[in-house]
Amino acid sequence: MRLAIPLTALLLIGWIAGGSWYYGQQCCGNKTTAAPVAAAAKDAAGAKAVDAVKAVKPKAVLTIPPLNIKDGTTFSAKAPDNLTFLKSKVPADVPSSTLNTFRKIGQYLKNNPNKELVLTGAYGFDEDNPSSFPNLGEARANNIKGQLTKMGVLDKQVKVKGKANRNIEFVDNKMAGGIDFAFNTNTPPPPPKPPKKETKAASLSMSDGKDFSLSLDENVVFSKSSYEFDKPMSPKVGEAYKKVATYLSKNPKRGIKLTGLYSKEEKNTSLLPNLGLARANNIKVELEKLGIKNRQIVTAAQLKNDLAFANNKLKGGVEYSFIAAAADNNAAEKEKLEKLAKELKAKERRLYFETGATSLNISEELRKYFADLIYYLDKTPTAKVDVTGHTDNVGDAAKNIKYGQGRADFIKAYMVKNGLKSKQIVTASKGQTKPIAPNTTPEGKAKNRRVDIKLK
Repeated sequence: MRLAIPLTALLLIGWIAGGSWYYGQQCCGNKTTAAPVAAAAKDAAGAKAVDAVKAVKPKAVLTIPPLNIKDGTTFSAKAPDNLTFLKSKVPADVPSSTLNTFRKIGQYLKNNPNKELVLTGAYGFDEDNPSSFPNLGEARANNIKGQLTKMGVLDKQVKVKGKANRNIEFVDNKMAGGIDFAFNTNTPPPPPKPPKKETKAASLSMSDGKDFSLSLDENVVFSKSSYEFDKPMSPKVGEAYKKVATYLSKNPKRGIKLTGLYSKEEKNTSLLPNLGLARANNIKVELEKLGIKNRQIVTAAQLKNDLAFANNKLKGGVEYSFIAAAADNNAAEKEKLEKLAKELKAKERRLYFETGATSLNISEELRKYFADLIYYLDKTPTAKVDVTGHTDNVGDAAKNIKYGQGRADFIKAYMVKNGLKSKQIVTASKGQTKPIAPNTTPEGKAKNRRVDIKLK
């Protein structure tokens, strides 16, 4: 009996101790793990909130460019706003300022019935086409056309078409602009010109009453825009010129007038004021070679826009008429030459070249100068003219002497072809040694690339 009580007490103590431990694990153990779990949950919620904030993007805003419509320098209309179209829809939203611009366009078209407006409507590849037109862009353009025709614009003055655009940006299903405006001049083509009659080669004929006449079925030929006749000259034409020279040699009181023909569609490649005068001078040189005296030849020019060119060739190009020859001691002629000499000697003339070039463009003022110079030298066989070439300082100095000489020789040859005698022209070169402007600037170099011409 004494042993049973202690054993029971021990069992009771063990049961109490085990229960206390179990309670501690359930109570205190849960408290120790609750804090990390709560913190983890809080962190997860915060991350989701941050991601949600990051996922929110600023709302896109439709950029509407101002409307600016021009027809060259003739017409201009602007508006601070522009058209807008809903995606896959035809009608346009037209602000009041844009509508005012349309009124200006309408008035411009009404005032210019020969004008045509082309409207090109844009459309995206991903848009539907609810219209009866081949594409949505054409339908949109036609919608704008309808607004213009309501303002009184003629239907035929407005053309419509569509154009696909991969880069169209829709914001809230809305597109800005979408219509391109372009003006055309709808001018009817001019009536066809009647074909020009070809000038026959049998046009070389001359007559001085009963004393002299000739006619043949050949003539000199000039290429279009050329003042030199094509060589070789026809033998028959050469024989005709010899007959003229013989006749004038026997009749010193008679002379011949050479009238060179030219048209506006030709380019003047000569030194003289027009191509006709240069052509006449070109034939004059040939006649002088046959012994006809200078005072017996007069040159002139005539503009004829009905000249016929066959394969860019002009058959003839010079008309001939006999006149009274100038007297050997003509007082009026002498006075004219004295006046010309004073003017020509007053100052030298300059021709300018590009770097390394021997060709040039001649102004009308210079053509007048050359016409006077050629006339004076032609009538004054003892007179001479200096032609001096100059360069800038680009390149070798010795080579520049050659460049300058080449330019001077070029002008001399040009003058000879236009009726001057080679022996009256003296050429020289100064190369880069006589600049008239600093070679430190492009403008200065351009002034130094020149040929100076001075009557002695």
